[in-house]
Amino acid sequence: MQYKKLNPLLKAADLEEIADHLWAGISMVDAVHTAMTDSHDDPASYTDALLGAVLLLRNIYDDLEKQVYLPEGLPHDF
Repeated sequence: MQYKKLNPLLKAADLEEIADHLWAGISMVDAVHTAMTDSHDDPASYTDALLGAVLLLRNIYDDLEKQVYLPEGLPHDF
């Protein structure tokens, strides 16, 4: 596996918004899980909500990756 070059200019404050979005994604998964297990409805009826949570978390990961790693093609001594 080839690792990407880390962004040496990254600050913790740059990750605050991403952390908030990640918490929202985790809360969404928890809410869907609760609905699937505690509701009288068929758990299969929550598949769209589960897909929404997956898409949200994928977008959050993409945002995190853009902050943490340097874009491809930049010199390594950036």
